[in-house]
Amino acid sequence: MIEYMAPFSLCIVCSDHITLSSGSNFSTCNRCSQHLIKTGQLCDRCGSPSCPKGSGNDCTQPWISPAPIDSYSSCIYLNQAGYSILLQWKNKSSFRTNNLILDWLRNSKILKSKRQFDWIVPIPNHPFRLRRMNAPPSVRLSNSASRVTDSPVLSVFKIINSNSKTAPRTSQRTILEREQMAPYFKLNPHMGRFLIDKKILLIDDVFTTGSTARASARMLAAFHPKRIDFLSLGIRIKS
Repeated sequence: MIEYMAPFSLCIVCSDHITLSSGSNFSTCNRCSQHLIKTGQLCDRCGSPSCPKGSGNDCTQPWISPAPIDSYSSCIYLNQAGYSILLQWKNKSSFRTNNLILDWLRNSKILKSKRQFDWIVPIPNHPFRLRRMNAPPSVRLSNSASRVTDSPVLSVFKIINSNSKTAPRTSQRTILEREQMAPYFKLNPHMGRFLIDKKILLIDDVFTTGSTARASARMLAAFHPKRIDFLSLGIRIKS
């Protein structure tokens, strides 16, 4: 008599064994899944989850000049478990991590709303970080979001200084300092005609202070799009 044994896999966070039921495709164990916290409503002014009720009038960072972003959205908080998955997906993605990221995108607030977009625009990643990755994370996220929304991807930004040898130290700068920094990219003026009176979804992999997202939105607003929404895979939380 042959005894049936349920197939198992390994958790992509802690590498513990996961028993798979028929037709299921789990990527994390129950313990790690409890630490993956989905983000709630974000502030319409600064994109922070700390502002009460997500209202721009009650923003806790009123010194930030508002950007032409109609709504902010993010998938998960980047705590220890979430950041571990994000690093694996960035540096050495697999079938299971890609499926998990795609599932996060499908369940994000902005994509669940079934809102239609004319263009999905990825924010370019810093050239120093690109040297350590297989492909730009924001472009990969945009392609995944394109499969969910059936909206085309349009790359309108280009890197200004591609020879930069050091990554920006985001954790050692205040939000006000990052707002005053010149971005490392600019908008290609020849692509501006495609943005006029269009609904745009701006995508980045990580939302830290939001200065890069706001700088990108201000560049897009110069060509008078109809609406700009922002989506990030994860949002960093203060320890």
